[in-house]
Amino acid sequence: RRKARAGKNSFPPTPFLFARPSVQFGARSAPSVPFKKGSDFVKQTHPMPMINLRKKLDEIIHKDNGNNWWKPCLFKKHTQKIIPKELKILEPPPSSNENYNCFIHILGLSHDSNLIKDCSGFIYSALFQKLLDDKILTCTDNPQKGDYIIYHDLKNYPKIITHAGIIENKDTIISKWAWGPLFRHKIFDVPESYGNNVSYVKSISKERAKELYKKYKKFNKK
Repeated sequence: RRKARAGKNSFPPTPFLFARPSVQFGARSAPSVPFKKGSDFVKQTHPMPMINLRKKLDEIIHKDNGNNWWKPCLFKKHTQKIIPKELKILEPPPSSNENYNCFIHILGLSHDSNLIKDCSGFIYSALFQKLLDDKILTCTDNPQKGDYIIYHDLKNYPKIITHAGIIENKDTIISKWAWGPLFRHKIFDVPESYGNNVSYVKSISKERAKELYKKYKKFNKK
């Protein structure tokens, strides 16, 4: 049996993909706390029921080394029935040769079989951060439907983008959780390991995204 690890046709050891971007950017925390510009973040404090939900999501993802999360037959058999009611499954995990992560999803490239093959289903946060560093992608404090939401765990991984999704409305996100399902969920109905802080980035077209992948793919490293 294949070992569950980051790499070709495998599940990363955590719900997010490790990479170390060089800078941080503005973030939004609790609705009651104003937007903080620059590199300052404000921590979000969650009510206990949400904390328990988020811990449970991490446990579900990592059970059996993640095999029950990303392998379609095992997800259907063991995991689908225990997904919390707060989450809506839009698509189950695809087969390994068609699978993709959250960055591929938000960039609109999840149906690009050639790109998925080229990057083995992983666009890493290092490439995404490079586009931010070079100001090709731009942050916003006024996100609109279709823009990107970026998650951070400032306590444990302060320089890592842990997860990314697409804004559906002010409360709801659509995102692909590693090599697992595609979900519709509330902003913080996500695994605890994704962190308590979010930033927003203006979206680009999938055509532009593919062009940028080709140009910057040398930066696509864990």
